[in-house]
Amino acid sequence: MGTCASSSQMKSASEQDIAGGKMNEVSRSPSESSPPTTMSEEERYHYIRKMVAVVLDAFERNLDYYQQHPDIAQKEASSDSAPWMHLIIEPLKDEFNPLASRLKPILSQERTDTTYLIPRDKIQEFGLTSFPKHEEALAMGLLKTVDIEDMRMKLCREANRGIHTHFISHKWDGNSPDTDDNALFDMAKNAAHYLWFDYTCVPQDDHELRLRHLLAIANICQEATVVPFHANKVLEEAYNRSVWCQLEAALFTWGATNFDPATEWTIYDWNDLYAVLPGFLDLWVNTEKNWRFFDGKAGLATTLMIVSLLKAFLQFDDSR
Repeated sequence: MGTCASSSQMKSASEQDIAGGKMNEVSRSPSESSPPTTMSEEERYHYIRKMVAVVLDAFERNLDYYQQHPDIAQKEASSDSAPWMHLIIEPLKDEFNPLASRLKPILSQERTDTTYLIPRDKIQEFGLTSFPKHEEALAMGLLKTVDIEDMRMKLCREANRGIHTHFISHKWDGNSPDTDDNALFDMAKNAAHYLWFDYTCVPQDDHELRLRHLLAIANICQEATVVPFHANKVLEEAYNRSVWCQLEAALFTWGATNFDPATEWTIYDWNDLYAVLPGFLDLWVNTEKNWRFFDGKAGLATTLMIVSLLKAFLQFDDSR
């Protein structure tokens, strides 16, 4: 994808074109048989800002409905979404999807077609005591290559046979993916038949290749089981303050019931988050099963968290 342009460079263009609908007109131009597969960094930046703003607006409307229906806001969640969700979902898709469709071919072109998983039996076979760096894991034959387009069917078939894949959602210990005593590895090594762990499954030395794999994270999260792991209390607290980590939790595990509105959010890796956020939002908005969880207290907590997270992203971006 290349290095993202700075926020100050991006903001030299007028955002009124987007707000006024010009960008939507471009994405739906009848003269285009298919969306272009190139985009300037400035244009990409404004598309992503608009996508975030559209989703934020939808969740703020959802919050308004909760405030108008305190009885639903206090009840335990059921298997059905809140009764007003159709008033949120369809308008959101109508506004969001034209933006997403303009970015999709570009992201698909930049994204890797394959990812890697760590087989549990290979961990045992090699007698590992820590998660190795990706390049080392690849050289030693530890990793299993998986085609991203085939992941859904493959993982569904394996889940039906009791074979599970866990995406390890965690907070790094500074510049280290694990603690000095490898506490995270010890917790996760037997958690599932296959593991996806960023330090081992994403290239670390080649910056461009690393970005291509980061763009696939949303797809992997969608198909694997996202499981938060905390090596210690300090890292758990850091995880709970991280915009990236909590977006993973809120969008893919619906684990927002302990959300503290007073949280002071941190963004340690804005360029990485900027790269993966469109894929996160696109897959999440258009996955019907996600909306079933927006009911009762848990739905309200998730709504509050996502509103707070997206505001933090935009505010952090504004301050750059």
